[in-house]
Amino acid sequence: MKQRPKLLLFTSLVLIGVVISIPLQIIFQTQATALNIDILLSQITIFNWFVIAMCLITLSLTFNGHKLLGLAIVPLLLAIHINNYFVFKYALHTQWYLPLFASLGATALALLFIINKTVRFTVKNPDKRWWLIPKRYQKTLPIWVVLDEDLCVLAHTHDLSKTGAFISMSEDSNHFLDKELELGKEVKVLIGNKDDVEFHCKAQVVRKAQATGSYPQGIGLHFEDVSMIEKFHLGRILNNPTLGL
Repeated sequence: MKQRPKLLLFTSLVLIGVVISIPLQIIFQTQATALNIDILLSQITIFNWFVIAMCLITLSLTFNGHKLLGLAIVPLLLAIHINNYFVFKYALHTQWYLPLFASLGATALALLFIINKTVRFTVKNPDKRWWLIPKRYQKTLPIWVVLDEDLCVLAHTHDLSKTGAFISMSEDSNHFLDKELELGKEVKVLIGNKDDVEFHCKAQVVRKAQATGSYPQGIGLHFEDVSMIEKFHLGRILNNPTLGL
């Protein structure tokens, strides 16, 4: 599964449509314009705001295939049904069947989510959300791993992304991986020469692996507390096609 499930994309578009449709309906019914925004806002009921809020929350969870998506569907349906009930009961300029069809459509889409195996699998397995995994760049760059003021080891990146790196060392230094760099350990990393640092930040050891396929023995680092300027430097490194070949 190398792409976002189409049902997630479709539902995201539907939720965006619901959010947009609420003020549009009011504009058409009350002839409000952008010049009298106060009239427009005064016509949006608390039930409308409830639907808009739940749509935006569910939209974020849907777009990312978040594990909490299943929990968000219930209050979203509740908001839609309550809002449509009052529209059906009291709205003067709306055909009676429109809120009914809207409620049935929302319920059908929710049931489709529940029975769709692809969506359920994606939500239950966050590691399968391939579209959220940053692109890895095959770059061999010098990277210094700093454990403390007295311990600094030179390694090389095997690949690099916006959120981390996989690094390897010489065979003579492999024992250092198992002895000093335990999973969860926090270090400081500097990419480049000591006198010409290209990028630096804190990092955490999140993976230790033996050599397999094209990958050497090494460790996976997740970058942490990366400042905006360092993100800029990292982006420049990643997007330079001649750097690290």
